[in-house]
Amino acid sequence: MVLGVRPSPIYVNNIETDDSRKAQENWENQNSQAYGNLMLCIFADIRNLATKAGRDTTKDLLDWLKTQYGTTSISAAYSDVVAVDKLRIPGDCNPTPTLDKLLALFTRLEDNKLIYMEAICAMTLLAKLPPQMEEIARSYNQKSSDTLSLFFAAIRNDVILNWQQRSSKGKDSTAKFQSEKTIECSVQGQGPLVPAVAICAAEPRTQKAMRKTRRSV
Repeated sequence: MVLGVRPSPIYVNNIETDDSRKAQENWENQNSQAYGNLMLCIFADIRNLATKAGRDTTKDLLDWLKTQYGTTSISAAYSDVVAVDKLRIPGDCNPTPTLDKLLALFTRLEDNKLIYMEAICAMTLLAKLPPQMEEIARSYNQKSSDTLSLFFAAIRNDVILNWQQRSSKGKDSTAKFQSEKTIECSVQGQGPLVPAVAICAAEPRTQKAMRKTRRSV
C-alpha cells in the first residue's frame, strides 16, 4: 500500500526500532508533500470544504474527493495504467512532481480496486529511474535479497536526495570553473588585473584597444 494510514510503530524490548522510526518519518514526509500538491490542484471552495471535513491526510482527502465528486470506471482505471507505463523520472530536473504524480496514479488505481503490491510499486519506480540515477537501482539490487523489503517511500527519498546532491555539485563546479577561468585569463600588468570576462565579452576592436592600453601602462 503506497498511501494509507500511518504505519504502526514496532517495538523491541519497549524501544521503537530505527526502521520503524524511519518508516514513520518517510510516511510523514511523503504524505505532507503529496497532500500539499493535491490541495493546490483543486478549487479553493473545494479545499475549504475538505479542510472543514477534517481531511488532513492524502488518503483521507482522496477518499473524500472520490465520494463527493469521483466516479469509478474501467476507462478511468485503464487511463491510469497507461499513464503509469508511460511516466518516466527525469534526470535533469527536480523529480519531486513526477514522483508525486506516480504516487497519485497508484493511489487512484488502488481506489479502483486495482491494488499494486508495495514491492511492485517500488520495483516500478526503480525501473523508471533515468541513467543519472542507475546507482540507486544498482544499490537496491545488491543489498535487497527479499522483494518485500522494498518500499516506495524509501526509494522516493533516495531519488530526491540524489537529485539534490547532483544539483548542488553542479552549482559548485560551475562557480569553481568561472573563478578559475577568470584568474587564468586575467591580464597582469602594473595596474589592477583585468578579468577575462570583461575582455571576452568586448567587441574585437575593444579588445585590441584594451591590450594596447595595457602595454602602454
